[in-house]
Amino acid sequence: KAGPDRDPARQLRDDLRGAGLRSTGPRVAVLGALAGSSAARTHGEIAESLAHLGYDRATIYRNLKDLADAGLATRSDLGDHVWRFELANSDAKHASRHPHFLCQDCGEVGPGQV
Repeated sequence: KAGPDRDPARQLRDDLRGAGLRSTGPRVAVLGALAGSSAARTHGEIAESLAHLGYDRATIYRNLKDLADAGLATRSDLGDHVWRFELANSDAKHASRHPHFLCQDCGEVGPGQV
């Protein structure tokens, strides 16, 4: 059961297994990086944030792709030919894909506002 007293790493491992994926160190780290982010992130940004763990960029990318294929993450291209990944969210208000916009001035990515 998820809850405030639940170990976050254990929850990540359970989420992976629930999606039919093996719970490996790199996969838990990548899913954790997505879970700790409030915005979609590029492969490079995630690889940089996990560099201290010693995982190579190819391993990070393969795990991002696996998470997207399993439905735990979403992957989108905002027209600049760069994949951005974010945690798939099951909240009803967020369940349908929402637009993201790329600021042409600063390069920041943000959710669409209506």
